[in-house]
Amino acid sequence: MVLDLQHFRKEKGGNPDELRESQQKRFKDVTLVDKVIEIDGQWREVSFNCDRYNKIKNMASKAIGKKMKAKEPQGDSDEVSDEVKSNILEMTAESMDKFTVRELKTISSELDTRKKDDGIKLVQLEDKRLQVLRQIGNLLHPSVVISNDEVNNKIERTIGDVE
Repeated sequence: MVLDLQHFRKEKGGNPDELRESQQKRFKDVTLVDKVIEIDGQWREVSFNCDRYNKIKNMASKAIGKKMKAKEPQGDSDEVSDEVKSNILEMTAESMDKFTVRELKTISSELDTRKKDDGIKLVQLEDKRLQVLRQIGNLLHPSVVISNDEVNNKIERTIGDVE
């Protein structure tokens, strides 16, 4: 069983320092905690972008429906400038009014492509995060004796005949 990701997220009440300390007490690699935090940050950013792609695609679909209902012309070209493609995440419903139906369909397909690419990246980051997360041990209880050798283990209780 791996630790919950909330333990690694400071903004969610987690305490990464406690995890680092626990790793250190186990005589394990402390940098694994930082790797999980870094990969999780990347995963959250890509996930946020995927959600934004959905939101903008829905706005584009509504704009297309509105233009089709108003019987506006389809437009001559479906070409969209590189500037529009680079600023696609900053689009608003008002900014979509200046595009033709064919251009909006091109923008929509660009969003689908980006979402698909980010979906693949999301799965890769999730696998990588889980792989590192599995290398981190659970938090140690305060009563645990800290030692890198089992000879120093503390005897909690003895049951039965001991010779």
